[in-house]
Amino acid sequence: MRLKDRQRQRRLQRALAVLVLTAGAARVAAQDSSWGLYQDDPLWAELVPQLKYIKTDVDASTSSYKPAGGASQDWNAMTVMPSVGIQWNNYLYSPYLLTYALLFEPGYYWQQSGSAGSRSQMDELMLNGSATVNLLNVKPYATSVAFGRSHNEVQSDFFSSQTVDMQSWNVLSGYRAGAWPVILTLDQSQENRYGGNQDFITDQWKFGLHSANERGKADTTLIDYQFNQYDNQSGTGTGNYSSESSSHHAVLTDTEHYQKSTLVTSANFNERESQGSSASDMNASVNYNLEHTPHLRSFYTYSVSDSFGSGYDSVQNNLMAGIDHQLYESLGTHLDLHGSYSDNNSGNAVQDSLGYGTTASVSYGKRLGDWAHLSINNSASYDLTDQHSSGSELIIPDESYTIPAVGPMIIRLNTPNDLSITSITKNNVPLDGNEWTAITTTDPWQIQFFSGGAHSVTNGDTVAITYVVQPNPSGNYSTLNYTGEIDLRFWNDQAGLRAGYMTTENHTDSKGFVLENTDQYQMGADASWHSFHADASYTRQHSTLYSYQTYGLSESYSLPTFYNSTLGINLNQQWNSFPAGSGSLTNRTQNLAFYSYMLNYGWHPPGTFSLNAEAGLQQQRGSLNNQDLFAARIYLNWRVSKLEFHLGYEHEYRQYVNAVYGRDYVFLRMQRNF
Repeated sequence: MRLKDRQRQRRLQRALAVLVLTAGAARVAAQDSSWGLYQDDPLWAELVPQLKYIKTDVDASTSSYKPAGGASQDWNAMTVMPSVGIQWNNYLYSPYLLTYALLFEPGYYWQQSGSAGSRSQMDELMLNGSATVNLLNVKPYATSVAFGRSHNEVQSDFFSSQTVDMQSWNVLSGYRAGAWPVILTLDQSQENRYGGNQDFITDQWKFGLHSANERGKADTTLIDYQFNQYDNQSGTGTGNYSSESSSHHAVLTDTEHYQKSTLVTSANFNERESQGSSASDMNASVNYNLEHTPHLRSFYTYSVSDSFGSGYDSVQNNLMAGIDHQLYESLGTHLDLHGSYSDNNSGNAVQDSLGYGTTASVSYGKRLGDWAHLSINNSASYDLTDQHSSGSELIIPDESYTIPAVGPMIIRLNTPNDLSITSITKNNVPLDGNEWTAITTTDPWQIQFFSGGAHSVTNGDTVAITYVVQPNPSGNYSTLNYTGEIDLRFWNDQAGLRAGYMTTENHTDSKGFVLENTDQYQMGADASWHSFHADASYTRQHSTLYSYQTYGLSESYSLPTFYNSTLGINLNQQWNSFPAGSGSLTNRTQNLAFYSYMLNYGWHPPGTFSLNAEAGLQQQRGSLNNQDLFAARIYLNWRVSKLEFHLGYEHEYRQYVNAVYGRDYVFLRMQRNF
């Protein structure tokens, strides 16, 4: 046993001894004749720690990892954890001075784990539970402190789960009176997640400040600040990763309401530091809205942003003025004039550009009797850009992307002529190298993300990507954009048809420019009937750089089966085709198919028994990185008087191009409540 482990073990032993002696002494003292307090006295529950439950958790797991072309690595574990729950809720002197709610869970932890021919055994005392202390509850400077420590099984997404040992401290304080009430928060957490031949250890500190000044006419001024420090160590079958990062985030927002207008100003600052790199950005904006008549308003906005970091500095200015007019309830129009100026310096490249243009849009909505509703939206913009650039490598810093909510976790970069990916972050924390890969056979590049990693990347997440491109040369160009959409809803919105068309046309007389011209067509239909819902979509894009077509289907159905049970089915299918083009930068022929099958079943008869089961299969096939994800789980819960039994089984299988993960986990949790 390592020195730190021995020291932690001794501290736990001393803490448990103090806890047991304190509880025992309190009970003895309470029953002493001088106290005159017995178990049937109402004060017994307040002054004496109470035994709430006795429980035993038993679980067993087996996991495997097989790298492509390598031998399988297997790992097994058997764990037994008996413990007791001791609750103590009380106050000191007065409930208005200090109250506390304590739930201690002292216990014993025994585990035998390892692989064939190399097994180890660990046994130690543990102390889980939670504690909350509230000081001066009715005062404006009331303060609360919370502590928690737990050992649980947690799903990072549907197809991957790990055992998590978690410890956290939380402090909430401040001054909640006066013109500028202030709330302060301090959070510290340590987390160890392991399972499936993966081990993730994270240590995180957070400090936050929030203050709001609220005045008449709903005028407000808000101040927010947050500091975050994050340390991560990841051990997987493909290697070990470690990262340290910290971030500062500050926001100031002011809203002023006048007789017929509103002025909103804001400023924010972000600073991120990680191993070997740093990035900062400052943003400020002014938005003024003026209501001329109930149907006509004008708006004026200005924003400036300055992003700078390791090897780059980028300044962007934007200005816009426009009007919105609601001629009828069903007809709205928009017109604006806008301009921008940017100055980018990075590596050996310098690029500054000046752009200006206009945007106009018309939206129309009409109810067609009692059976349908029609919506039509049209928007067009025209912009002129004059840019001057030199050098061969330009950094695009912290560009935001959202991973598709359904389908393959693949995004496409916005700028062509890509050279390298510098960093990818989620919530200002860098992702590990095994959580994403760059697909460089298309232009622009694509990024594919993988689930089951240290940062639990999943569909719908927002990430920030910093990458390097070869900039366009000096010159000028014009851009025309048009978007048209039509949507017809009928049968009280239970069905609908939709269609859309988008086009982008660029024109330049300058040589060497790489600009993308696109024509995109979209069609779709959906229908709902009771518990059934179906949707179909088709998208086709013809581009000078990146052409593709996508077919998508989704079906879901939920129905009661028998005797208080429900069965649900969710299906998704998507087919993508990327045909080759004629240009030197167009992508090669690629095809991608995505299938998702989800099944869930719940049985909840009257009484104390319940059963829940779920299973899912997700497949990706084609020219890109193939993968198979499968998971199945079943849980039985039974309560008899003061006894609780929880039995569960989980199976997971994840097959990627470079590795295969497998995991089986079974548990039995028994608890006797008092």
